[in-house]
Amino acid sequence: MRNKKNIGLVLGIILLFALGILGWFCLKPSRSNSDIQSSDQDILGSKSKESSPESEPAKEIDFKSASTKELFEQAMNSYQAKNYQEAENAYKDILTREPENSDVLLALGNTYRDWEKIDLAIAQYEKVINSDPHNITAYLDLAQLYASQNQREKAEQVLKNGLNKNPGNSDLQNSLDILYITPHSEEERG
Repeated sequence: MRNKKNIGLVLGIILLFALGILGWFCLKPSRSNSDIQSSDQDILGSKSKESSPESEPAKEIDFKSASTKELFEQAMNSYQAKNYQEAENAYKDILTREPENSDVLLALGNTYRDWEKIDLAIAQYEKVINSDPHNITAYLDLAQLYASQNQREKAEQVLKNGLNKNPGNSDLQNSLDILYITPHSEEERG
């Protein structure tokens, strides 16, 4: 009887730990466009100052004559202001200049995801993975998107593919582990 109580206690602790990780996985933002902005030295040349979408109105920009840096800043500002159409236009213009830029492809995928254009978001994340199979964020974002759409098998396959290309990556392995331990349906959740 005592062993059953101990097992129940251990399982309870494991369940609480798993639920905490699940909450983090489900609620954590994927690599945001602002993270991309701060880390993308090739596009921006240097870190741009942070701006609040409320404090600074989006300025009109001439896409044809703008530099890549200006376009990226405009796309970021538009994304943060939830002006997804303008962000999409700016990212697409950058991609006409740099079609294999995985950070811009990823940012466009995030824009589509937040704009709820799920098929386009999936296509963008897949482009990132195809052009840069070591881009862990793309695997995680795509798997998270599939999981949010109740397509667990696809999420699992994306994470497994990521691990095949990036053996031993702890972020991919942890996400796969979390996917395995989370309930599949509302009925299983209790």
